[in-house]
Amino acid sequence: MAVTDCDLLLLKIEKPERTLALRADNPCDFETAHAARLLMWSDLRERLIERIVSTCESKTAEVDEMTTSLGKLSLIALAFCVLNGVTNAQTQSQARASRFEVATFFGAMIAGKQVARRVNATGGEQLIARLDHGGALGLRAGVHSELIGLEANFLTTGNAVVVRNEFGVLFPHHAETPLLYSGEALLYPLRRAVREGRVRPYVTSGIGGMLISADLDNINDQEPHHRLMWNAGGGVKLFAGKAPAVFVDVRFTNHRLLGSRGTGAIDLRSIAVGVGYRF
Repeated sequence: MAVTDCDLLLLKIEKPERTLALRADNPCDFETAHAARLLMWSDLRERLIERIVSTCESKTAEVDEMTTSLGKLSLIALAFCVLNGVTNAQTQSQARASRFEVATFFGAMIAGKQVARRVNATGGEQLIARLDHGGALGLRAGVHSELIGLEANFLTTGNAVVVRNEFGVLFPHHAETPLLYSGEALLYPLRRAVREGRVRPYVTSGIGGMLISADLDNINDQEPHHRLMWNAGGGVKLFAGKAPAVFVDVRFTNHRLLGSRGTGAIDLRSIAVGVGYRF
């Protein structure tokens, strides 16, 4: 079937080697027009494929670049989180780690109590050992964390125990200064909330004993006399400096001596100021 309206089929394709013109003065048939259409659609398909491939390559490059950037940012964020976590862990570990502390202290012993009594073997009357008010000094050492502390305490007085009989007659050189010893547990209820841990109030309690060397029968030489004791008290530690190591410890303690042969339970009290160092 011939196509007479050939001027409507005039096609010019951009690639020179595929240029095909159908002129109006030369009639063209259906096969020529169909071949022209095939060439046109083939060229359009190739151009479309090239455009799609070019677009995909461009987008792929952008995605690769974005992925690379996101990967770098992720690595930076991960490294920052790891470093921040390590730093926080180290800070918390340093803040919460147990530290060894040692302190020496001095103060006053509020006593005025009978601490022991026995029968005078030569006279039959009672010999009474009495501890009067006086000075006190001692040593503390232990391990302390953010919340609790465990320490050993040793305390002695500045004055010796005095021995008299029940009629008030003095028996000189019959006794020495006492030694109070105990194991203490401390609780820091506020932890490090006050001035970043530079002010640490606490309560304390513990058990121990009191040793007295005394001659209470007037026959033998001085013998050790022991009484069980439990303590209860409280105080505050004041740390100095930006990296606190030196501290002042102010403490009040009630020493309750349990009843023993010849004497009932009594209370001795000490008020002490200590100077210590945290290692």
